[in-house]
Amino acid sequence: MVVQQLKRAGMLTLAASAVAGGLVFTGAGTASAAPFVCTGQVFLAQGVNNNTQGQLYSGTFGEGNITFSPVGAPAPGNYNAIGYNPVDNYLWGIRFDNGGLWRIDSDGTATGFGPPTGLPAPGSTVGGVTVAGYNIGAFDDAGLLYVATSEAPYIWVINPVTNSVVRRIDLSANPKVSDFVFADGYLWGTSQANGSIVRINPNTGAVENFNAGLPVGTYGGAFAYGNGDLGMYNNNGTLYRIEVTNPASASPTFRVISTQTGPASGGNDATSCVAQPTDLGIIKDGPEQVNNGETVTYTLTVLNNGPGTSTGYTVTDSIPAGLTNVTTSSPGCSVANMVLTCTGGTLGVGDSTTITVSGTADGTVETLYNTANVRGNEEDPNPANDNSNTVVTQVVPMFAAPMAAGAFALAGGGFALRRRRRSVR
Repeated sequence: MVVQQLKRAGMLTLAASAVAGGLVFTGAGTASAAPFVCTGQVFLAQGVNNNTQGQLYSGTFGEGNITFSPVGAPAPGNYNAIGYNPVDNYLWGIRFDNGGLWRIDSDGTATGFGPPTGLPAPGSTVGGVTVAGYNIGAFDDAGLLYVATSEAPYIWVINPVTNSVVRRIDLSANPKVSDFVFADGYLWGTSQANGSIVRINPNTGAVENFNAGLPVGTYGGAFAYGNGDLGMYNNNGTLYRIEVTNPASASPTFRVISTQTGPASGGNDATSCVAQPTDLGIIKDGPEQVNNGETVTYTLTVLNNGPGTSTGYTVTDSIPAGLTNVTTSSPGCSVANMVLTCTGGTLGVGDSTTITVSGTADGTVETLYNTANVRGNEEDPNPANDNSNTVVTQVVPMFAAPMAAGAFALAGGGFALRRRRRSVR
């Protein structure tokens, strides 16, 4: 039974319908119904108060970490399977207990529209599989919301304008992911079973697994960076940034570019929006010459050339052989296996940041060559300056000058001795 109730607030009249525990608002919008302004945000939805309410958070990239701040107050019910709709700039999700479609506004207000037509209710059985609450969601570029549950090998495609399912995708296998994201025409997630990257073809339903070196765990948050990299957020509080090469090929390759720490949580879901392209560049300074045993210090400068604000970046620098005891004190940086990796936060247009890394020249290599790379969160319209200039450093052997003088004196003495012998004869 639908109970109609009319409310008047100033000049605004809302028709509210109590549908399966959620509110359906019709009529003109309110000031709180404003869409988001996309600046490259990462959003995280979490169940709070024993998962009876849903709380939206907005993420901020920092030096070695990502922090989340609440957006508004908790919703009256718990929602999940969120996605950022690039068509209307709202977040949309599914209420966990009854399958209702919810829209989340820029102030965190959740507005319910009732269960989408054709979406199985939580607890129902489809193909012999019980459908639990919907915890997986992502939008495509056309403004369609793809939702799924971890237990069933199906994806339901929802048109939020009509609040109805327009297609069901039967998958070749249960992907066993906790979230997925659209990128390069595929849906991507991380397997709970073995930590592999899962690629789902939305046209055929084919599910494939690829090893990316991620640890086994529950990755409740999946999103895409503006440049196409994948962000996989483990519920233990680690964000993995992954570069995918040849994503549509039979054998795509994956590289973990960096990790950042964040709050550990359960029952979360992530999404993001794509900000305007931003040109980040990097330059590198270092000594032209050092003596064997001396310290070599490199200075890396990351600069935002615009036109937009950068939400963050990753810097990598493969330290050349011939340096030992490599260390860095720059925030957000670490050295492992002779590779410097740094993550940083917001850089405004014209702003820059500096990183230093040092090592000891051990004399095993006479000439050191070193180049660094910066990779911004957003698409880069000028990738030519993503790699720095090459710093060339000559390592002078210890006591080289005295040894040369001694060798010359010895040679001179030998020459004089030979001359004397010839003169005696």
